[in-house]
Amino acid sequence: MAYRKFQEDMDAQNINEQVRAYYEDKLIRFGATYRGVDWNSEASQSLRLRVLLRGLGVDMLDSFSVLDYGCGYGALVEVANTISPNFSYTGFDVSSAMIEVARQRFRDVGSTIAFTTELPDTTFDYAIASGVFNVKGDTNDADWEEYVFHCVDQMSKAAGIGFGFNMLTLYSDPDRRQSHLYYADPLRVFDLCRMRYSSKVSLIHDYELYEFTIVVKR
Repeated sequence: MAYRKFQEDMDAQNINEQVRAYYEDKLIRFGATYRGVDWNSEASQSLRLRVLLRGLGVDMLDSFSVLDYGCGYGALVEVANTISPNFSYTGFDVSSAMIEVARQRFRDVGSTIAFTTELPDTTFDYAIASGVFNVKGDTNDADWEEYVFHCVDQMSKAAGIGFGFNMLTLYSDPDRRQSHLYYADPLRVFDLCRMRYSSKVSLIHDYELYEFTIVVKR
């Protein structure tokens, strides 16, 4: 499928603004916690990040660099630290409020940890997005899918070795779905990634959450 090109000052920016407002409301209400980035529990938040890291194979590396696309308050830093102390991290988020909270949380860590509201124009070993593609608000499904792949295109350009992201699965029980969330067809997403980015694509759908993870390697 050919996607129409999102214009940074129109489609993507408008959706980014909706996403920013949604998560900043959560941050105001719940602070730098799993609820502040709209997860049900700290355990499930950590599991998602570990599935991504394990799928990319970073647990077998001594050192790596990673772009956290939609980083929130930087939870990935703490999870990655349990795997390897030798990594460099850049967190990117459209919310300046999230970035400020993240900078304060890790202000004493050093130069290997950075946070920004501007998408870096550099290459990392890996790019990771967790939970970024779930909250569509009142955006229709077709436009949201195009927005998702606009973002995934950016991740692909930033990742030298591979990238990964998760999405809510269409296999979720219909009576448990929520109208403001986006539930993707995992087979369709796999197929699109296989056609657009690489022949080395993995679909992980065997962990105990109503979602799936896609990993793309070079």
